[in-house]
Amino acid sequence: MPSDPCLKPSVQGSFSSVPVPSHPAPHSLAGGRRLGILPFFALGYLWYMLIDQLRIEWTVNPQYSYGWAVPFVCLGLAWKKWKEAEGTERSAKGEGPGRAGREQGERCRYLLSLVSYWLERKGLGLFALCALLILPVRLILEANPNWRTMEHIFGCSVVGLTLIVIYWAAGLSRLRLFAFPVCLILAAVAWPPSIEIPIVQGFARTNVTTSIELLSLFGIPGIQYGNVIQIGAGMVGVNDACSGVRSFQSSLLVALFLGELYGFGVIRRLVLCLAGAIMAFVFNVCRISVLVWVASRQGVDAINKWHDPAGLTITMVCLIGLWAVGLVMAHRPKRGPAAEGGKALAPAMPAPNSSAFAPCASPRLLGPSRRTLRNSLVALLVWLILVQAGVEGWYRAHESRESGSSQWSLAWPPREAGFRELQIPDLSRAMLRYDEGHGGAWRFDNKEFVLYYFKWLPGKLALSSARSHSPNVCLAASGKKLRRIPDNRCPLTIHSVVFPFRRYEYEEFGQVIYVFHCLWEELSPINYYEHNHESSMMALRMNAVIEGRRNRGQRSLEFVVSGADDAKAARDAVESRLRKLVTVHAQPQ
Repeated sequence: MPSDPCLKPSVQGSFSSVPVPSHPAPHSLAGGRRLGILPFFALGYLWYMLIDQLRIEWTVNPQYSYGWAVPFVCLGLAWKKWKEAEGTERSAKGEGPGRAGREQGERCRYLLSLVSYWLERKGLGLFALCALLILPVRLILEANPNWRTMEHIFGCSVVGLTLIVIYWAAGLSRLRLFAFPVCLILAAVAWPPSIEIPIVQGFARTNVTTSIELLSLFGIPGIQYGNVIQIGAGMVGVNDACSGVRSFQSSLLVALFLGELYGFGVIRRLVLCLAGAIMAFVFNVCRISVLVWVASRQGVDAINKWHDPAGLTITMVCLIGLWAVGLVMAHRPKRGPAAEGGKALAPAMPAPNSSAFAPCASPRLLGPSRRTLRNSLVALLVWLILVQAGVEGWYRAHESRESGSSQWSLAWPPREAGFRELQIPDLSRAMLRYDEGHGGAWRFDNKEFVLYYFKWLPGKLALSSARSHSPNVCLAASGKKLRRIPDNRCPLTIHSVVFPFRRYEYEEFGQVIYVFHCLWEELSPINYYEHNHESSMMALRMNAVIEGRRNRGQRSLEFVVSGADDAKAARDAVESRLRKLVTVHAQPQ
């Protein structure tokens, strides 16, 4: 057992080997450590860096557009907790905490004591680790803004630093109050693709299947092809934003917010999250059914008129319904020991006046001294400035040494017999956020060609926007069955320039469709940005950091070929078409 005079014997039972620190009186929020505005500068700049990084996904991906509201929700909850703490302090000066407050505190006192014990002894090391992690994470994210694993590490580092500073500055009681508002920002970090893609596709297909069954009751027959519903008026697609995942994520956020707002326990919070998931599914099925009904009555083109109003209406109804569930649960009388006067506390927990939680003879503040805390915050602020300057200097030094490379341009419209322009839907333009985009189709040598070309100018959003489109997700959602290919790399050399194409094969109505997709980064050698093996993908991302490549312009070429005898015939046909479409010219040195 440690000899620290502020450590008392642990609670009885199986946890007897774990020391429990005593707790000093809570600090006043107004005058705890008297640090002035220094924490706001250091933590404010830290949170600015995090939000500036996350905003890229919020802007590019409509599925995470709700993220813009999360910082304001965090601030609102933090302000509410601040006011609650001030009220608690005022009441504590008079008559002290009530019975319910004492009982709630006793139930989690032991766990909080362990947290306090651990933070007091490991806090400085954890603070330094979280701060040091920011440099490599920022360096990596600057070249790979869509690497979601790094975003999660960045978010956890920011949350960890914030919680440690709160604990040092105001103690364990304030950490309990502000922990949830601080951690809630992690709900706005995008899910890893290995989790997101199966869930998105699963939600979309389940919604489509349910909608078809519902529409059949109203005399509107439909056939499902992946995420597409075929009706008499045409084909109605369900994209990722309409899959129901966005509604589920926003409902989950609202459920977490309401659970904290009303002070629910764990069980009620889980029930509220489950209610949000069910409402998101039900109302999204209603949305799809309404859009398909409109298409059957007014034509498929009428969906564009009703898409956004229907989505907004369904979202508002879902959130209001979830709020109503929260209000009902908030007014439901509590049951159990708390409602019966607190007679049945856990047997392993000592009484409030037990020696296990007796205060020290000379209580002290947990964490470092005031001077150490102030120096830590100054060091953090200086470190964050050095990180930003170092990251910017690293990439600017490489950009200044970049030389010109062979460039190419695409002749549009293609001079092909029977060529017709394809209109890109407004929703696709909003999702891809390209600066230049074209689509067209024609027939040649008994083969059908469809070509899509997109261009993104240099900037922070270019890479994320370009990589948000991939045939293995988009075409699979349209009902086409993807064939497995061990290595689908298919480089095509056009006028001395190697284009890093990938080949995809799909089956539809007994016919094989060949898709050739190329993602081109300006001023870069041939690179395959979406290799199937994670190790290769990680090596590619790290090479981008070492070579100082960031914010470069992106271009995308996608050929869809049907009617070819085999993969080689399709490849040769694409190569012959590209020789007519692509013009290569050298960039001035």
